This record gives sequence, C-alpha cells and structure tokens, in this order.
Amino acid sequence: MKELELGWYDRARCKGMDGKIFFPDIPAGLNHRGVFDEAVKVCGLCSVRRECLALALQAETNDIRRYGVFGGKTPRQRDVIAGK
Repeated sequence: MKELELGWYDRARCKGMDGKIFFPDIPAGLNHRGVFDEAVKVCGLCSVRRECLALALQAETNDIRRYGVFGGKTPRQRDVIAGK
C-alpha cells in the first residue's frame, strides 16, 4: 500500500470536532437509521470530502471493519462503492 497523503485534512470541516459525530458508539443489532445524519451534513459542506472518501476506500481494501462516516458516506454506502 502506498503511503497516504493527509495534507488535505488541515482543510477538513470536521477537524477539531467531536469524533463521536462520525464514529458513534452503537450497540450491535440496533437500528442505525438517522445515526449518521449530522456527520453526513457536515461532510456535505466540506471542501475535501472526495479526498476523505478516497482515503477510506483505500484503507478499507484490506477487509477491515467499515465504521463511521468518511467523505459523507456511511459504511454501507462505501461497501456499495467498493463493490462489496
């Protein structure tokens, strides 16, 4: 895997925000509807959401557990993009 370039993160809208917005602690088996709405809204206003999504897709190629919101996409949405 090539080294990840993260210089764009300094321009991320989420920088300095509470990570629980993007990575909520949700017990398994509970309905996740609406859990990621606030994070997706923040990402929708971010100028580097494409870079963030690309980072997540690159990192998730190793079949690690997909969790949280990256680039405005939920784990399920990223699975669809990745063809999983």
